[in-house]
Amino acid sequence: MLVVGCSSGGSAAGSGADVDRNAVLRIANGYGVASFDPHRTTASSTDALFQRNVYETLVVQVQDEDGGAELEPRLATEWSIAEDGKTIDFTLREGVEFQDGTAFDAEAVKLNLDRARGPESTVKSVLAQVEYVEVIDLSHVRLSLSENAPDLIWTLAGHVAGNMASPAAFDADLAMKPVGTGPFTLTRAAPNEIEFARWDNYWNAEDVLLAGIDYSIVQDENARLNGLRSNQFHAAPFTAPADMHAKKLVDSDGFQWQDALASGPLNLYLNQTEAPLDNPDIRRAIYMAIDRKSIADNLLGGSVLASGQPFSPASTIGWNPDVDVEDGYDPDKARRLIEKVGSTGETITIAHTQVSISTTLAQAVQDQLGKVGLNVELLPFSATEVLQAYLQGDAMGVIYSAYASPDPRTIVVGSLLGERNLGTPSPPLVDLAAKAESYPLGSSERAEAYIDLGGFVASNPENLVPLAIQRNGILLSAKIMLNREYLFGENTSRIDWVGVGMRA
Repeated sequence: MLVVGCSSGGSAAGSGADVDRNAVLRIANGYGVASFDPHRTTASSTDALFQRNVYETLVVQVQDEDGGAELEPRLATEWSIAEDGKTIDFTLREGVEFQDGTAFDAEAVKLNLDRARGPESTVKSVLAQVEYVEVIDLSHVRLSLSENAPDLIWTLAGHVAGNMASPAAFDADLAMKPVGTGPFTLTRAAPNEIEFARWDNYWNAEDVLLAGIDYSIVQDENARLNGLRSNQFHAAPFTAPADMHAKKLVDSDGFQWQDALASGPLNLYLNQTEAPLDNPDIRRAIYMAIDRKSIADNLLGGSVLASGQPFSPASTIGWNPDVDVEDGYDPDKARRLIEKVGSTGETITIAHTQVSISTTLAQAVQDQLGKVGLNVELLPFSATEVLQAYLQGDAMGVIYSAYASPDPRTIVVGSLLGERNLGTPSPPLVDLAAKAESYPLGSSERAEAYIDLGGFVASNPENLVPLAIQRNGILLSAKIMLNREYLFGENTSRIDWVGVGMRA
């Protein structure tokens, strides 16, 4: 067995004299919560932000000192992965209870993962490789996998499918009455206000320095920024292009900025079962018609990385630094392809969220595809509804982030081969994915195979066209005291507020 993780201690921000333990952190967020049930939510990527306050995972993803991704213990103190990648063993933290008094142990882990893989689960696809969960004893649990799945440990760290809820609450209303092992309990959930209070019986209670967290749902980014200036809020996330204005406050009044590069790109997903998207030449034309560098530099202020690759520099492997994003831009060839197949003037409907980066990308895609002969109709949705709208056929395309983790297999399984591919993946794509996973973890052959796979996706787009890789950021007031250099890894939905305090 290869041991890949062990327990480490954390530290809180400042001494007791520095921190106001009665302070409530006020956050302005652009979207609300759909459900607190980690296994039944239809908006897992957005609900993760709120669920994280109540639930915990076995391990957590953080940024290392170089800005890369690494795992740290949480409800598990140690974990090991077999050399063939088909078994993961966890040693669990002892003395932990759920907020209803139920003991957290190996049986609770098994019940959670079995529920997450069950027929009523909305997240079962991300745990498809788990064949069964075995209770070794109360503090040890083993996951047996159907295949080598090196990305599963990252899924358990970052996806709501890895959240541990009290088994005693499974038959209650977990959607609005969550019960976890986390540092906070939910006290109020209204459409525009979500409030949490510190749970004093948390296993690491001494490091929970905030008395509570109050989220106000403020979709307008200018309103969030003004709320920070006026001290109405202490923190707010921003994406490009609004992050340019937010970062300008860093040099005034002690504001702090934290961000991280995403592990996967923002994509234009395409339903290749619908005409004209069922024609490979149309999909190639769409890929070539998009001027990613112009969008990144001129519309998004350089706050995103222009990319036509399906992987990210934040991935452990898969990113090809030798690819020039401008080489893929050829609007004249795109126009000729569209004319050749007789699709000039045809309409494509594209869904997008009503946040600035998504709206900006959608409008740019609409403009640039219009110049090569395709008519684009934009359909705005809320962040909690947009992906489902696409999956249910309400739009032919959607601008949405990749389902990603630091291991590129996640993007392949989740974004290219999984439910976001509404057609049938081509045999060459399936073969390239299988080839990449036939090599040992950490080998140069595996790394090269994923670069080849990325090149194939760019040259032969099936269900997605990469647009850009965003930096997810959050602006913090001077009152917030951080206990670590990096507040989060990859996405603001993974912020861990334990150890973070407010100045007295």
